Parts: sequence; C-alpha cells; structure tokens
Amino acid sequence: MLNKFGFLKDYHSFSKMIKVRIVLLFISVLFNAMVMPYVVVYFVERVGINIASLMVLGVGIAGILGSLLGGKLGDKYGRKKMIIFGEIGNGIGFFLACFSSVFTEMLITIIFISFLLIYFFSGLSGPAYSAFIIDETTNKNRKSVYVVMLWVSNLSFALGSILGGFLFKQYSSLLFFLVGCSSILSCICIAILVQDHFIKRKVESNNLRVKNQIKANSNKLKVYQHMLKAPIFQFLVMLTLILSLMNNQLPYYLSVHYVNIFETEGYTILGFLRSENTLMIFFLTFVITNLLKKVYEIKSLLFGVLLFFIGYIALSMGEIPSILYMAMAIMSIGQIIYSPVIQTISADVIPDEHRSTYLSILDVIGHIGGLCAFLFVPLMQYIQPFKISIIYGVFGFISLIIIYRIQQNRKEEKISIPSVS
Repeated sequence: MLNKFGFLKDYHSFSKMIKVRIVLLFISVLFNAMVMPYVVVYFVERVGINIASLMVLGVGIAGILGSLLGGKLGDKYGRKKMIIFGEIGNGIGFFLACFSSVFTEMLITIIFISFLLIYFFSGLSGPAYSAFIIDETTNKNRKSVYVVMLWVSNLSFALGSILGGFLFKQYSSLLFFLVGCSSILSCICIAILVQDHFIKRKVESNNLRVKNQIKANSNKLKVYQHMLKAPIFQFLVMLTLILSLMNNQLPYYLSVHYVNIFETEGYTILGFLRSENTLMIFFLTFVITNLLKKVYEIKSLLFGVLLFFIGYIALSMGEIPSILYMAMAIMSIGQIIYSPVIQTISADVIPDEHRSTYLSILDVIGHIGGLCAFLFVPLMQYIQPFKISIIYGVFGFISLIIIYRIQQNRKEEKISIPSVS
C-alpha cells in the first residue's frame, strides 16, 4: 500500500549511505528527544529562570560557533571526518552529563559544561551531515530524501518525547548515557559504512586543474565575501531566519501565552497541539507531498509558507481550544509542504565545493532565529497579543516577497551561485 506513494518508491534509488543515514537519524532523534525537550526545565528547576535563560543563551552561542567552524572544516577535510569528530564530542558531552551526579557540589556547573560541549559538537557535525545528504543525492531523488527524513525524524521525535516524558524525571542520568551511546554508535557506523565521495571528487578535480586552481584557502574570508555578493543566498538566509523564528514560537511565546489564558489547562492544550503537529506530519507527509509532486516547486513553497503563517496567526489570536486545533492543522500542512522544497532549493543553488560552509551559515541563522524567538517572551510584557499577531502577519508578507525574489534571482543566475574558484 505504501508503494502507491511516489516518494516511497524512490527509496530504492537512494544510495546505501543515504539509507544508513536515515536509520541513524531515527536512532539519534529517538534518544535525543528523550532528553532535549526537558533540558530547559531541568536548568530552571535547579538555578531559576534568570540563570537558566543565560545558560540557554550560552549553549545556543556554542552551537553557532560549532556550526561556523564545522562548515569551514567540512569543506576542507571532508564530511566524514567532521561527522565522526562531532559525534565523538557529542557522546563525551552526554557521558559527562550522565556522571555529573557524582559531583553533587558542582552538579549544575558540570551539566552546563556538558551541554556546551553537546551543542558545540552537534553544531560542528550539522553542516557536514547536511552537505553529505546533498553529495549523496541527485536532483531527481533529493526532494524524496528530504521528505523521508522529515517523516522519520518526526516519528522518532514523537516516540522519544513520549518515553522521555515518563522517564526523564527519575532516570535522567540513564537517558544521558543512552544518548551518548547512540552518538558513539553513529560514529562507528559512519566510520565503517560511509565513504566520503566529496573528498574523492575534490581530489579528481584537483588533478585535472592543478595549474588553474585559485588558492581559495589562502584567504579564509573569500567564501564569506562571495556569499555577500550572491543575492539568492541572501534571500535564503532571510527566509531561513524568519521561518526559524516562527517555528520556535510554540515552545516560547505561545506556550506562555496559552498558560496565561487557560491557566493550568494551558499545559494540556500545549501537549495536544504538539501531538497534533507530530501526528499530522506522520500520517500526511507522503499523501500531501505526493499530491503536490508535479506542482512547480516555487508555487508549492508559496502555498506552504502562506498556510504556515495563516496557521500561526490563528494560533496567536485563538482563545478557544477548537480554533487552536484547527490553526495547528493548517500550520502543520504548510510545514509539510514548504520544508522539503526549501531544502531542495537551497541544495540546488549552493556551489558544490563550498556546500558545508554555505550550509553552516544557514544552520547558524536557524540558531539565531531560535534565540530571537526567545525574546518574544519578555516582550509580551510590553506588547499586546493582537500586536504580536500583526507582527506574524508582517513576517508572512515579507516571506512571500522573499520567495518571489528567490525565483527572480534563480532565473537571472541560472539556478546556481557561481563558484568562488
């Protein structure tokens, strides 16, 4: 029955490395979801909301620094080395968190240091993982890979969150240990089963044009300077920032907003909304993407982003649970539509030899969007809810203009950003 969906038929065209990545993604997200959604609460319970906010900011900055460094090194030394290095560091961070209970007097300090390591090394391997997916896919099957990964990650996140909700309070140390083990498992599987085709192509390319090769590495800022001259990438950065900011509204501003409106019932409503989002992505991803498979990608992106913002505006304005559930359904459908499309477009326009660097910038912008979303929590003391809805609407309008400009620039630049070299 599932083979009726074109995206699942395309699974047979995926390379062995992509299939390995999908399995490891499921395992990694499953174990991380048992821990990560509860980390902020973990900090707040021990040090209070003010210090916890500074800690969240600190680990966010660590993730940004890791992404910037990982992007540059991924293009220089290859994806495989950076992924292995990142997974080892990630595992060490979680093992440190696991055994931190031994140091009772310095517990929170050790935990904070461990999460600095975790976010830094996760950021370090993130761009390499993203570039690896592009390296191992073709224009024909790339969107299908992103659709399958969206579905798998949401399924494993749902399972992990449920298990973490029952286990984290009493068995947090055990869960930290299991997440560390999953990182080491990923490291071993990547080392044994994955070949870095990026390095292979790079060596072959260098052999063909040794004399004509421009020494781009002599100026480490050259790639970043080139980015600033590529309008289409600038538009992708702006769109990524806005969408990341909006995607983090539910765990930050809207969570506090609903508790203020519904009091204790607000927590229950939040749980149902998150479950609804996960279930819709799980059951409808292949149906919706298959229906829109032949629709021009920019039209899909426009439609998906439009639904996404309509849903979020309704989520910010609704004060009746049934309205909120309808709004979440609209937002989720928009999310399903736009997510694989924007990833595909990003992959198409980024230069092959600098994929990891470009993707690290998008990853950093995603982190910054999350940090900006957190600022809506203190701002709600000064801005009325209907004004927040207006801000959402302005962001949506800007996003649609950006998508239109992306399409115009793709025509002018003939799809890809010119290579630095």
